Amino acid sequence: MNIEVTVLAENTVRGRQLLAEHGWACYLRCGSDGLLWDTGQGMAIAHNARELGLSLTQVQTVVLSHGHYDHTNGLAEVWDAYPGVQIVGHSACTEAKFRRLADGSVRDVGMKTSIRDGLTSIKNRWNPCDVSRCIIGPLWTTGPVPRITDFEDTGGDFYLDDVCQTIDPIVDDQALFFDTAAGIVVLLGCAHAGVINTLMHIRQLRPNRPIDTVIGGMHLGSASQNRIRETIRGLTDLGVQRVAPSHCTGFSAAAEMRAAFGDRCEETHVGKRWLFSASDSTLV
Repeated sequence: MNIEVTVLAENTVRGRQLLAEHGWACYLRCGSDGLLWDTGQGMAIAHNARELGLSLTQVQTVVLSHGHYDHTNGLAEVWDAYPGVQIVGHSACTEAKFRRLADGSVRDVGMKTSIRDGLTSIKNRWNPCDVSRCIIGPLWTTGPVPRITDFEDTGGDFYLDDVCQTIDPIVDDQALFFDTAAGIVVLLGCAHAGVINTLMHIRQLRPNRPIDTVIGGMHLGSASQNRIRETIRGLTDLGVQRVAPSHCTGFSAAAEMRAAFGDRCEETHVGKRWLFSASDSTLV
């Protein structure tokens, strides 16, 4: 089965008539099925889908990597295009979420109220799931990712309240993955659980399968040099063959990955496409 992955929302864009935004969304064609991995902020996906020849009306399922606004607020565009769409995510996606910035100010980073209310009101289409599960065909979610490494954290001061009393561990953070002949392909959201933690968890879920490609945000924009170094070492030790850092990875981390991986580190932008030949033989 072929799986085509197209970036619909990302911080950067190449090509005419396409829009960039601070956000992340990918359109997956899996056989005859259409799936969205995240939805960005909602300012770009409908426009970019039209320009790229993709139809949101063919999206049967949306999978959310976590509950932050730049991954979830585009859900309104999908509802409008196809009212029957099924939405999958961790139950904590709908929690209030805040971030304290370096200047001490506090910012609401959760999904907007209308999206949260919409999810809680459509019981027959909102499918909270707190474990690894098969979505369609060879596509699986990781479920919650155990925090094992000593150099990874959520990547910022995140809280569940606007007075910053209750730390948000972002337990809803997860990745999407599928197997190919070359190995497992991983689609990250922001990797708030840590990209290496995420990959080690996938290795536990699929023992003896190599990890071939890692695509998506790694939330290393404010990471220390040590964390960036350890992340690259972890990617190398895990045998990752190709990386495509995006969205929240940060310029410095992406540049160091380019130096470490060379041409095996790919630029990611709105309109970028990959085609994979997936197999579900190891997922039975």
